Amino acid sequence: MVVNKNKGFTLVEVIMVVVILGIIIGIAVPSYIAVSNNIRSKNYDQKMDNIKAKALEYAMDNNVESITIPVKVLIEEGYLAEENPNGNDNEKITNPLGGYLDCTNIDIVRVDDSYEISISDTSNCSTENIVNNDKINIEVYEYRNNTLGKKLGSNGDVSWTNSDKVLLYADVSKLEGIGSDTTWNYGTLSKKKSGNIAASVISDEAYANIYVVESLVFLDSEYTFNINTNSGMATQKVNVKIDREKPIANASVESNWTNGNKKVTLSGSDGSGSGIKGFYLGFNNTTPTIDMFNRDYENADNNDYLTANLDVGKYYLYTLDKAGNISDAYSFEVSGVDKKGPVCKYSNENTTWTNKDLTLTYGCNNDTGTGCKTTDMTKTINYTAKTVNINWTIEDNIGNKTECSQLVNTFVDKTAPVCVSSGGSDTWTNASRTLTGTCSDPDSGCVSNVSKDYTTQTEVYNQSAGTVYDKAGNSTVCPANQTVKIDKTAPSCSSSGGSSSWTNDSRTLVGTCSDSGGSGCAGNASWYINWEGEWYNLSPGKVKDNAGNETQCPSNQTVKVDKTPPTYNISVSGSSYNGGYQNSYTISVTCSDNRSGIASGNVYETKSGKGWNNTAGTCRDNAGNTTSYSRGYTVYKWEVCSTYQCNPHSCNCHQGSCNSWTQGGYWDWCSGPEGINPATGCACCTNCGWSGCGVYDGKGCGGWHETGSVCNGYNTECSTCYDTCESWCWR
Repeated sequence: MVVNKNKGFTLVEVIMVVVILGIIIGIAVPSYIAVSNNIRSKNYDQKMDNIKAKALEYAMDNNVESITIPVKVLIEEGYLAEENPNGNDNEKITNPLGGYLDCTNIDIVRVDDSYEISISDTSNCSTENIVNNDKINIEVYEYRNNTLGKKLGSNGDVSWTNSDKVLLYADVSKLEGIGSDTTWNYGTLSKKKSGNIAASVISDEAYANIYVVESLVFLDSEYTFNINTNSGMATQKVNVKIDREKPIANASVESNWTNGNKKVTLSGSDGSGSGIKGFYLGFNNTTPTIDMFNRDYENADNNDYLTANLDVGKYYLYTLDKAGNISDAYSFEVSGVDKKGPVCKYSNENTTWTNKDLTLTYGCNNDTGTGCKTTDMTKTINYTAKTVNINWTIEDNIGNKTECSQLVNTFVDKTAPVCVSSGGSDTWTNASRTLTGTCSDPDSGCVSNVSKDYTTQTEVYNQSAGTVYDKAGNSTVCPANQTVKIDKTAPSCSSSGGSSSWTNDSRTLVGTCSDSGGSGCAGNASWYINWEGEWYNLSPGKVKDNAGNETQCPSNQTVKVDKTPPTYNISVSGSSYNGGYQNSYTISVTCSDNRSGIASGNVYETKSGKGWNNTAGTCRDNAGNTTSYSRGYTVYKWEVCSTYQCNPHSCNCHQGSCNSWTQGGYWDWCSGPEGINPATGCACCTNCGWSGCGVYDGKGCGGWHETGSVCNGYNTECSTCYDTCESWCWR
C-alpha cells in the first residue's frame, strides 16, 4: 500500500481559516483606529500646551497688552524650534491631527497682572499688522529747576527721586510707520499731544513723545503712553516715583549695664514715602552727604530699624530714604558701659635654684569697676622646671574677662646631677693619681667637679672620686669604677751570666728583676757581649717595674772572651841528612796565646823510626780556640843497600805473586824478618807497588817485575843458584 506523505489542506479547512481571520480583523481594525486617534489627539493637546507656554513667554518679554499672532511668529522670534528645518514656508511645525500649525492664530490679552492665552479658530500667516510693545522704551529723568538731570530708569524699572519734576521720554525709534499723535494717560487723566517726535531725550515739551510730571510732596503712579502706527496702536507703561518729604530718625538705647558695646536700635520713618534706605551715625551734627550713608536699612520684619552695638559716647543719627531725602539729626548718648577687664595678679617667682616644691599663687588683683569675681588660684611645681608658662582667665562682677599669661621663673630642679668618674687606670704608676668626678646637670647646673688624690703606694679597685652637687642641692655619688695602682718602691735585681772562665763564644749578662709586693717587673735586663776582652765588675744594666721604678743591677760579673786561635813554634834537633835525620831526631812544638793562655798542645819528643816520621797535634788555648800543626822528617838508617851473586849452587825455582808464594800446594805468607820466608828461606817481595820492584829470592832462582803496580814473579828455569852478597849504606 502506498502512503502519500505530501498531504495539503482541504477546502473546508481553508475556508474556516479565512473566516477566522476576517473576524479577527473586524475586531482589531476599529480598535486600532480608535487608539491611533486617541494618541494623535493627546499629541495635539501637548503640542498646543507647549505653544501657549511659549506665547506667554513672548507676551511677558514684549510687555503685550492685547495681540493676535500666528505660531510662525514664535518660530521667527526664537521661542519655538522648527520641527522641519528643510520644509517649505509655513510648514515648519506639524499638526498631529494633520497638516501644519505655522498659521494657527494665538490670542494674547493682559488681564490685570496676568495673561489669557487662547487658540483662535482663525488661521492667518500674515505678520504685517503686528506691533510689539517692547519696541517702545519710556525713559525717566530728574528735571530739577527745568534742567535735565540723571536718568532714573525706564518702563517698569524706575528709581525714587526727590526732584520736584521728572521728564518722560518715549523712545519709539524701533517702531515703523509711526504717526504724530500720542496720548499720555495717568489714572483718569489723559493728555493728548500732536507734533514732532523727538529722536532723543530733550528738554522740550513741544515734542509729542516728551512729557513732564510735577509733584509737590509725593507721587507713585503709572503713566501710559500710546502712539498710532500704520499697523495699529502701540502702547507702553512707565512708573513715576517722587518723594520730597524728609524721613524721621530715632534711636533707642538699652538701660542696663553691659561689659560690651551697648545695643542701640536705630529706626526711621518715612510715612507713605519711598521708605528708609539707610542710616548714618556720626559724632557731630554736621549733615552728611548721601554717599556717607553706610548702614543699610534691613527690613526683615517690615519695620524701619536696625541695631548697632555702640561704645560710650554721644552720637548723631541721620536716616536716608530711597528718594535721597535726609532726615534731621537725632542725638543720643550711650552710657553704662564697662568694657575694661580686671587686672591680673601675677605669681611669685624664684630667683635661685631649689630642689624644694614651689607653690605659685596667682589670680585677680583688682578691678576699678565692679571688683574681682575670680579668687586666687595655686599651682604646685613638684617637678624639674626652670620656667613654667601659666595662663588663666579672671572676671569682674559684670562679666568682663581678662586673659592672663605669665612665664614664671620657678628654678625647681628635682633631678640629681650626673657624674662621670675618670683618672684611674689599670696601669701601674710611680707617681700620684687624682680621680676626677666630672659633673653635668642640664637644669640648675653643677656647683663643681670633685677630685680625690692618691699619693702613697697602693693597689685599690672600685674607687669613687666622691660626691657632686648641683646648684639646687641635689647630689650624686660618682661611680665607684676606678682602679688606682701606685708603686713607689724600686725593684731588686740579681746579676748573672758572667764567668771567670774564658770562652770563645759570646756572653749574655742577665739582670733578673724581682718586685715582690709591688707592681711587678716589666722585664729583665740583659747585655750581650760578642767581642774579645777581659772585664770585671760588669752590670747587665737596669731593670724596671710596671710602675716605672728602676734599679741598676749589681756590677759583679766577670766576662772573658778570646776568639783568636793560639800560635805555635816548632824546633828540631838531630844529625841532618838529605833533608832528614840519621838514626833519629828530637822535635819541640811550643804553643802560645796572648790572651787566655795555652791549655794544651806543647810537644817534646824524639823520632827514631826508619823512614818518614810525622808529628801532628793541636794547640788549644783556655778559651777553647785551637790551631793544628803537622811536621815530618825522614830518618835514615845504616843498612844493606845492594846485593850481588856469589857462591853459586843449585836451588829450586819459584813463581808467584807479590806477598804470597805458591809452594807445596798451599799459600805461605811472607812473615820473616827482612821479608824472608822462614819456611823456605826465600826472600819475599816487599813494598809491593813501588817503582823498581827488584827484590828477588836471594837464591838467584828467578826475578820480579812490576806490572800495574803489582810486583809479580815469573818463572825461571834455574840450573845454578848463588848466595847473596851485600853492600851497606844510609838508607
